[in-house]
Amino acid sequence: MEGAVTAGVALDRFEGGRLAVVVSRLPYKCPAAPYEAAFLAEALLRRRGARDGTTIDIYTPEPYPMPTAGPILGDALTTMLAARGIALHPGRSVERIDSTAGELILTDGEHVGYDLLLGVPPHRAPEVLRSSGLAAENGFLPVDRENMATAAEHVFAVGDATAIPIAGGKFLPKAGLFAEAEADVVAANIAAELTGRSPSARFDGKGACFVELGDGKAAFAAGDFYDAEAPKIRLRRPGRHWHLAKVGFEKYWMSRWP
Repeated sequence: MEGAVTAGVALDRFEGGRLAVVVSRLPYKCPAAPYEAAFLAEALLRRRGARDGTTIDIYTPEPYPMPTAGPILGDALTTMLAARGIALHPGRSVERIDSTAGELILTDGEHVGYDLLLGVPPHRAPEVLRSSGLAAENGFLPVDRENMATAAEHVFAVGDATAIPIAGGKFLPKAGLFAEAEADVVAANIAAELTGRSPSARFDGKGACFVELGDGKAAFAAGDFYDAEAPKIRLRRPGRHWHLAKVGFEKYWMSRWP
């Protein structure tokens, strides 16, 4: 929350220049977030009259936006970014950031200047997981993708702690909706075992995501992330109703978990 507030204040004060949105490493939580940040920043700067004097660039190691959702969604977001004048630089990784000089130093040696940086820092699993003996090389926990069981008997993992392979050599996105569905499966199976029934709940890999676009609009994507060939995700036409739906979804969770 502190970082989000700081970013908001910086955008409110930004009078123009080079705005860089950077994904530093993979994986990271919420695949849509960096692209939402770019869309929202563009809309805010346009509303403040500072857009004409600003370039907005996204640098990411990903081959296209949200690759865990498949190429169809990635192509759609690429088109939306271009329509808003936001430059996408896929397959570009940052070696380090020189905040004094205001430069990104990319792994290929290129120096990219910026005046305002909105960055996704490296994500890693907590130390308790990395040192548990159950983690993969990346620090996250491999699990059975249907029942969330780890290699240890009676130990389960859900949500951001997990590393669940999907088609194309990718992993299931780290998103709250999946964590909730996985937790429901684990809870149901534990309850079944405690009451002498056979555990039968299964996580099916289906999920959905809102994508904020600014100007009070959002898109909505949903589908099957466990499809054998590639995630089969459908992107609905953006509109104000999806933004309102996301606001309602947030209010539901804030009331459920005060």
